[in-house]
Amino acid sequence: MTSCRDISALVSKSLDERLTWAQRLQVRVHLAMCSACRGFERQTRFLSHACKALGKRFEAEAPDERERTDD
Repeated sequence: MTSCRDISALVSKSLDERLTWAQRLQVRVHLAMCSACRGFERQTRFLSHACKALGKRFEAEAPDERERTDD
């Protein structure tokens, strides 16, 4: 059985790159049995989405560098 430490690393890795089918299967099986890792996965995905949304909002509100007249 895969450890919680291994699964948390795979969950984090999945935010940046696509896992192999074997890794995805390991994560799914473990999450089906481990409520702590399910909570970690849920919180990690929430934080990732929140940070992306905040970044998009910040970019939308930032002044356009081409229109600046700092001389």
